[in-house]
Amino acid sequence: MFHILGDPERITDPDTNEILGSVKVTKGRVRASQVFDKFTIASTTWTQVNQSYAGVFGDLFGKVQQINEGDLNVDPNEIRPWKAKSESPIRVGDEVEVLVTIDEAEEAEPEDEQELAAPNQQIEQ
Repeated sequence: MFHILGDPERITDPDTNEILGSVKVTKGRVRASQVFDKFTIASTTWTQVNQSYAGVFGDLFGKVQQINEGDLNVDPNEIRPWKAKSESPIRVGDEVEVLVTIDEAEEAEPEDEQELAAPNQQIEQ
């Protein structure tokens, strides 16, 4: 999760006009889906699960919440359109990424751990 911060705003005492300090306000929030050396792919919409425990021996409860921060106020001169999905057809030999949830990883047998750790594989016939 990233908070995109604006320039510091001065806080002034209304009676003395003394500058008390400054704060940076949030322009927007995004959640990163991929991080690279020189750029990050992020979204203003995501699903969040808030978990809480009930009682000493309570069950685990989770509240699913859809977050939508809306459109970011960006300078259109500083961005270029980008496609999140390729228009090319899927072919044998294409690279794939294996995504595993924490629950699936915990349930995996020890001999499965090496397979689960493989970040990229290829589609085979």
